[in-house]
Amino acid sequence: TLGDYVGKGDGSKGTLDFLIELQARCNLVPLLGNHDFLMRSVLRGDLSAGAWFSLGGQTVLGSYGTDSDTAAIPESHRHFLEHCRLFFESPTHFFVHACYDPSLPLAETDERTLLWKHLAEGIPSPHWSGKTAVVGHSSQDSGKTLDAAHLICIDTACVTGGRLTALDVL
Repeated sequence: TLGDYVGKGDGSKGTLDFLIELQARCNLVPLLGNHDFLMRSVLRGDLSAGAWFSLGGQTVLGSYGTDSDTAAIPESHRHFLEHCRLFFESPTHFFVHACYDPSLPLAETDERTLLWKHLAEGIPSPHWSGKTAVVGHSSQDSGKTLDAAHLICIDTACVTGGRLTALDVL
């Protein structure tokens, strides 16, 4: 899964509950999205709650039945966010939340690129690895995946009424 489990509506708690339950039944590889990164940063004490609130944090806390108390977030949710990855690679594809640097290994790519860089800034050239990139983050308001052959964006604007898209890469 490509991230942004929280901060995209009033179902953040339920989404994390679902993913944790799903992870117990299958080999789920959750990636960190920029909204998840913000929540994790607040829980770690690396970001003020006030900064998070201006970016949707109050809506997230509202799903836990509070408007300001991060103590309402259960340990299982904190653990889940701590163990989300920044990227995942298979023999033919790699998966990131937002984007990549075509000239760098993913492990050497900065968090801003992996979590925040929007495809509106430009579609990167093929990755040096030759693998196909699968990304989210950049909503495709057309409701269709963006397929640039070397990059596939599966964010089909679910949060604004589009579809939730999955991709079988086998």
